[in-house]
Amino acid sequence: MSPPFRGRVDVYAAGRLGACLCLFVRLLATELVVKPPIVASTIQGMKTVSTAGSRKYGPGMRKVERTSTRRMGPVGSPIWLGMLGGAEKILRDEGYAALTSRRIAEVLGVKQRLVYYYFQTMDDLIVETFHRLSVRELEKLRTAASAKRPIRELWSICIHTGDAPLISEFTALANRIPGLRKEVVKFIEESRAIQVEALTAVFKRKSKSNKIPPAGLALLATSVALSLSREAELGVSAGHKEMNTLIGEFLSLMEA
Repeated sequence: MSPPFRGRVDVYAAGRLGACLCLFVRLLATELVVKPPIVASTIQGMKTVSTAGSRKYGPGMRKVERTSTRRMGPVGSPIWLGMLGGAEKILRDEGYAALTSRRIAEVLGVKQRLVYYYFQTMDDLIVETFHRLSVRELEKLRTAASAKRPIRELWSICIHTGDAPLISEFTALANRIPGLRKEVVKFIEESRAIQVEALTAVFKRKSKSNKIPPAGLALLATSVALSLSREAELGVSAGHKEMNTLIGEFLSLMEA
């Protein structure tokens, strides 16, 4: 090879090397600036990348621990919370059949892949959405239970809550999502415990006896409220007036 030709090859190679170095620096800068901090961990001998965060719903904090082989968006960030809100809106307005990562992205106006940057799976997103809803509903029940007329306030929440249809959608999804089923069961048990405690306190304070124990009465009231709400949405009203009158008389008796 003649010296002039070899010189041209060396110049060409040097140029390519310089371009590669520039690209590497740009990628490194992007990695350091754009990506959130990560914590390296080893699970069962396999090196993975994990992100952990906490979220605040009302008065309580619940820590979210996540382990993934890829980087995840920060828990509790505005986009993370916005996705929960988007999922809730879709479930309430369109039903669980419409709840997809594509639909959430459309509602928020973001790329579909961004959903999986913040949540490993759609099931994870659904579970977190229900948890936020359950915290909100439990806080309402606790506030009602501490009111001057707790039984009437609790009934008002059961019959007038706007989240009853939403909870029904989550219940349907719980049949195929184990994590959601666990959250739904926990919510039902905690809400019923609040109702039973309030009923027990009223019976004790008023020295009133009742053939139906507080736990049975709480279950009966919840079931009736859910049935009335569902039928009203369908346009059914047969027997509703009579049932509301009966419940009103019972509440007045408890408050006498």
